[in-house]
Amino acid sequence: MKDIEKGWLCGIIDGDGGFRLGRRRRQFKMHNYETSWVPVMEIGSTEDKMIPEVQRICKSQGSCFVDRRKDQDGRRKNIYKYSLQANGLRWLLPQIVDHLVVKKEQAKLLMRVLEIYKRQGHRARSPAIEKELQEIYVSMRTLNIRGYTNENPQKFEHLKVRSLGGK
Repeated sequence: MKDIEKGWLCGIIDGDGGFRLGRRRRQFKMHNYETSWVPVMEIGSTEDKMIPEVQRICKSQGSCFVDRRKDQDGRRKNIYKYSLQANGLRWLLPQIVDHLVVKKEQAKLLMRVLEIYKRQGHRARSPAIEKELQEIYVSMRTLNIRGYTNENPQKFEHLKVRSLGGK
């Protein structure tokens, strides 16, 4: 990837995109549940020309879709979205993490999740690893609160996501 593409893509991610760690719980025995973690990068735009360019830069590793939403005036508007999951993020994040400004911490947390998956696999994780993944999940949710800054975290204390524990 060229430096100009890295800079453009990082600007798009910092402005119109985001990183998240999804969580799914599945029942695998009568009363036992397993949590699977899904690292995701998403970019959304009302401009239909931007998403194909993002897809080209990311070598078509993600998926594109259109979501219809109402805008502030109640009119329907198409939101063009691009989503990249674990395998694409393994390729992309090491190339762009140093160029990100706003979403750098989230990207580093997702790189840690991908490192755990590379070392441990998706199944049969120790309780310590599960605890670390849960802490990363809570950190990601906190960082993704709109308007959150590290300079004044007390202002957002009531919005922080709490650990789910055994529930």
